[in-house]
Amino acid sequence: MAADDGVPGDGDAAAGGSAVGDLVPAEESTPPVEGASADSDASAAAADVALASVSVPAALAMPAAESDRDALIDDEDRHDAKKPRLMLTIYSNLAATFVAMEKYQDGLYVCEDAFQFARVLGLDAARIDVKLYFRRGTCAMHLHLYEQAIHSFQEAATLQPKDAAIAKKLQEAKRALEQQRKREMRAYSRMFGVS
Repeated sequence: MAADDGVPGDGDAAAGGSAVGDLVPAEESTPPVEGASADSDASAAAADVALASVSVPAALAMPAAESDRDALIDDEDRHDAKKPRLMLTIYSNLAATFVAMEKYQDGLYVCEDAFQFARVLGLDAARIDVKLYFRRGTCAMHLHLYEQAIHSFQEAATLQPKDAAIAKKLQEAKRALEQQRKREMRAYSRMFGVS
């Protein structure tokens, strides 16, 4: 089962069901093969993850120029709000997968691609899922990009101001940035002999 990313109500099994667009772990979607060993299951799962980490981002790749906007979605689809939302859900689920795998750089790239997709379609922040902001902030935190993490968690908090998990992560990011700045100040003072 995938690790909980801390976003309440995002279709976790413990929350009582799955939301539309949530990923189903491989062990729940396919029956086990009789006589298969745990090692072969692990290697098959690793191969699936490797394939997904290469092919899914390539399939979701954005066109190089904004003039290719029509290649993303035709005029009929533009008026159907579900299709861009579905794409953002796919990006968000892929980011959650990378967070669970502790591949934070890949997760951050996927989040940035999702936000680029939203910009190209002209979607405002309110139409972007709060989980995407939360996952981008989580990836940035693990990569020690605290200012970017703070920005992402602030955007998430704007969309869901009463969410305790978001508020907690925002405070963690602010503390981490403050500690990083203190370390930098100590390092500079030692380098230049300033006290």
